[in-house]
Amino acid sequence: MQAYRTPDNLKVTPAAARVSAGLTQEEAAGRLRIAKSTLIDWELGRRSPTVTQAVEMSTLYGRPLNSIRLAFTVTFL
Repeated sequence: MQAYRTPDNLKVTPAAARVSAGLTQEEAAGRLRIAKSTLIDWELGRRSPTVTQAVEMSTLYGRPLNSIRLAFTVTFL
């Protein structure tokens, strides 16, 4: 299947970014060194990746980090 490339200035979900990169959940999780269930949680917005993981994801998907719509929780100490 040929991947459809969305413009980098369009914010997309993590799942759309993954599909656009031509990767399955299994392939992406393996390359990110995380469990498939963790990737699913990120894609559904139930959990947030660390900043390092988000950067690795954007690199793997070939998209700028700010073009992937991620759920982040900010904690102020």
